[in-house]
Amino acid sequence: MTGVQTCALPIYDYNRDYTFQLSKEELSLLEFSYVAMERLIAEFEGTGDTKTETFNALTGDTKISFSYFTNDPDYAIMNIRATKLGSDFSSTSGSMQGGEYLAGNTYLKMGNTHLYEEGTFYLDVTVANVDSWTVSVYGVR
Repeated sequence: MTGVQTCALPIYDYNRDYTFQLSKEELSLLEFSYVAMERLIAEFEGTGDTKTETFNALTGDTKISFSYFTNDPDYAIMNIRATKLGSDFSSTSGSMQGGEYLAGNTYLKMGNTHLYEEGTFYLDVTVANVDSWTVSVYGVR
């Protein structure tokens, strides 16, 4: 026994193109399949700082999507922290600032973060120079 490990590697034909194209129908089905894997758990809306009601994260992967509208993108900021009930420490957090021009004097900013543990949580939402915000919590199967 020499202690050397070997493994088989696939042999590729480098003259062949291994890329593929999806049709519009296949792409739509793929996008639908991914969305079907998410289930809305809770949704929160507001205009200022808040601690949300609690929600139950029942899977090991919970997606938290957050967005805001502002008319002052240079100074707009949003922070969220997900904290498990009974804990003093946040389990995940997300932060964003700025905004993408939408229309008139309105700008939009969107972001996501994930929570990778189960339990009962609440969100701490803090904002500055934000007209309104929305946070959606999805269980990912």
